[in-house]
Amino acid sequence: MDKHLKVLIIDDDRSFRKIVARMMVRAGLQVEITGATSCAEGVEELNKKVFDCALLDYRMPDANGIHLLQEVLNFGGKNTPIIFVTGNGDEMVAAQALKSGALDYLPKEKLSPELLTQCYQSP
Repeated sequence: MDKHLKVLIIDDDRSFRKIVARMMVRAGLQVEITGATSCAEGVEELNKKVFDCALLDYRMPDANGIHLLQEVLNFGGKNTPIIFVTGNGDEMVAAQALKSGALDYLPKEKLSPELLTQCYQSP
């Protein structure tokens, strides 16, 4: 993949953001990563900059991911594909995320460089 991707990772877990960044590099993706540690910060980043994709966590300090997904899509993130990523979800959360406008839903424990590559080939 030759395109340089601008990716926003909205997750309050710093180590998870680093792991995802490393996975993307291992997958051969050329990425510029921006991190946000809260819902408010995620919306602020989306209002400042255009991203090729955003990874969104479910449990955030100031709201849950479904609320943030709806807020992001209503205020500034309509053109940014959102991939919902969580370690605290189930089929109901996945269905809610997709119904609310997420491009995809990925459990954190199943993330891999290959899976991330597949996600970035679809947007």
